[in-house]
Amino acid sequence: MTSSSARSSQCVKIGSHQIPYLIVRSSRKTSHLVVNPSGAVEARVPNDRADESVRSFVHSRARWIIRQQDYFESFRPRDPMRRYVSGETIRYLGRQYRLKNEASDSDLVKLTGPCLVVRCSKPEDRSAVRQLVLNWYQSRASEMFDRKLEGLMPKVAAFGISDPNVVIRWMSRRWGSCTPSGRITLNPLLVLAPVDCVEYVIAHELCHLNHPNHGSAFYRLLATIIPDWERRRERLERTGAHLSL
Repeated sequence: MTSSSARSSQCVKIGSHQIPYLIVRSSRKTSHLVVNPSGAVEARVPNDRADESVRSFVHSRARWIIRQQDYFESFRPRDPMRRYVSGETIRYLGRQYRLKNEASDSDLVKLTGPCLVVRCSKPEDRSAVRQLVLNWYQSRASEMFDRKLEGLMPKVAAFGISDPNVVIRWMSRRWGSCTPSGRITLNPLLVLAPVDCVEYVIAHELCHLNHPNHGSAFYRLLATIIPDWERRRERLERTGAHLSL
């Protein structure tokens, strides 16, 4: 007979370091901490262990948790810093394209087969090429976000979520965020990731309009909107978390 398990999300603070963790309760007799390759932390505990006791348990192992996260972090692939020269690899929606810089009297950025073509007056000017690519990313992000929001709103409207105020802003560490006032901010770098990952991030922030914290109610709503959200999150972490510009 397989025992059922209960899950809830919590967070412990060590100095300025936040460690979110998932409590997984079952009929087990001992408590065990797991740090997954993604960096996610699970506290697998007996059914009758109280939240505060689990918090103390996680807090006591915080240094070990951070070491494990750093260990897995060291194995994550990192793209080299971009030089914005012809022949370099550029990512868009989870795929790789070759950058092709061409001389032209007018500026233009477009996908042509396996290439991202950038036309400008000084194709050897890497700073100018970089700015054109970033402008193109932001324009494509705006279009993509609008389409995904249009598709998601009928699903979340059933839970009382109305059209949000959406801001697009470059961020170095986050894909998206949601303020208590209901404003959602999305990172245009999301267009580097696969389309289903983009949809996952937007759905994640929409769910925060009803549930500001990562509690069980939040994850129930997210699973209703995006049933395979865990697979998408893992794919996002695996393929896009360390892309640099």
